[in-house]
Amino acid sequence: MDNVIIDPECFFSMVFSSIEVYNRETTGFLMGNMRRRMIHGKMETLVACEMAYPLQTASRKPTSVTKGNIRAFDRTRALIPTLGLFLVGEYHSHPNMDAILTKDDIEYIEDRMEQIYESDENLIENYWLELVISIRQRRYKSEQKIGWSWSDYKNKARCVVKIDPYLGYDLTIGGYWIYFEEDRIKKSETVIYIPWVTGYWA
Repeated sequence: MDNVIIDPECFFSMVFSSIEVYNRETTGFLMGNMRRRMIHGKMETLVACEMAYPLQTASRKPTSVTKGNIRAFDRTRALIPTLGLFLVGEYHSHPNMDAILTKDDIEYIEDRMEQIYESDENLIENYWLELVISIRQRRYKSEQKIGWSWSDYKNKARCVVKIDPYLGYDLTIGGYWIYFEEDRIKKSETVIYIPWVTGYWA
């Protein structure tokens, strides 16, 4: 499966929605497409996440989130191909947990994939991308500079947002491709790129 680049609009939408509902989970659709982008000085073909839409009617809890209002969910999903967009997958947050897929996550995604594959052809090669955002609140004893910073891991990427001299949020984003193989659901971790943050444009 291809690596993933998160464009600025998509990135900021996920950060906003994750912090807004902390310490409950957020979720939303990811829209994008296959793109050729410059990564570390080389042109690569990857999946660009260009837009994230948080599902406002989702039912949220500290350790789970579901689509909530079914009619609202279906209306929003129907808008994606209507507006000429391609559904890549979804994202959700893990307050005070790691950016990894849990067993419950995979079962939920499997159900979602089966529903959407039956009704939406605007998917990328029948692979589902799930971005998982680990978010933890940080309280500082000494005064901090308001702002945000970024750092890369091997596959994941981390962002620290300080919204107050003594309050911040630590977010780590991991990406996973979910797909069916021999009627079994499988997952594969992908590499997350956000090169525009680190000083060069993709």
